[in-house]
Amino acid sequence: MVEANGTIIEAACGFGGEAVGRLKRLVNSPFEPLSASALNEDASDSIILGGQTVDEEVLREAEKWKVRGIIVGSIDASLLELDPPTKVRVVATEGFGEPAVVRAVVDALDAGDLLMIGNSLPVRHLDTWASHRVRDVGVLSQRGASGIDGLIAGGAGAAAASGARTVALLGDVSFLHGAGGLALTRALTAPFVVVVLNNGGGRIFEQLPVAGRAGDAIGHFTTPHETDLQHAARLHGAHFARVASESALRSALGEALGRTACTVLEARVPDDGARGAGARLFAALHDAMAQLAGDGA
Repeated sequence: MVEANGTIIEAACGFGGEAVGRLKRLVNSPFEPLSASALNEDASDSIILGGQTVDEEVLREAEKWKVRGIIVGSIDASLLELDPPTKVRVVATEGFGEPAVVRAVVDALDAGDLLMIGNSLPVRHLDTWASHRVRDVGVLSQRGASGIDGLIAGGAGAAAASGARTVALLGDVSFLHGAGGLALTRALTAPFVVVVLNNGGGRIFEQLPVAGRAGDAIGHFTTPHETDLQHAARLHGAHFARVASESALRSALGEALGRTACTVLEARVPDDGARGAGARLFAALHDAMAQLAGDGA
């Protein structure tokens, strides 16, 4: 029998093939993007644990120092089309999903801003995935007659009353229930951004006991749809952008929070991404607790 110390890291996607090397951490937090300035000759022949994400500058610098691979939380799809292509192997552990969206939203907020958090999965994602950074940000929540309706109107009202930059983070079904509230945003004089976590329906039901009993009828609970959300935004004169990567979302948030108008940002994420991310988190937690129990025995 041969025993060796090692690390297994599950990934959602990647490019460049396989690589072997010593693991080297160059960030202090999983929420920190890898910086090109962190790379030097010490990184040569290493597999770099890089935190949140990378950009082209980092990949070119990694090529220069002959880095064998980089592990990050998510990658921008544009990195797959670099010319010339990068020779560095990259693995993303999450891809673009709910955790990345929540962190991007929280990171975009400054002291004095307001966050309207939606019901169902968004408030749970905020509790689970948001980076732990203390800021003087107001957090608002409400429940409509159906639980998820009226969130856009509530957020718009908060922005109008306070004059503060306001971001509403809600699910796609909540957006569809409350889309009429966009009519209130035409008169706003403060930035108001609606970030829609579009996972194709009410995916919280896939994580509840009903999922094990509903069978083929689960669709009556998740209510999947193929609605093009931009038409609702255009109808009420709101700006609209659809994003499919963390870097694109962060850039769009910066632009939206700089304009005194309403912007709808649709973050299209995998339908089953929340369930998978949660399962990986709890599996890692279970393994860590089991190891602690074993060490204490």
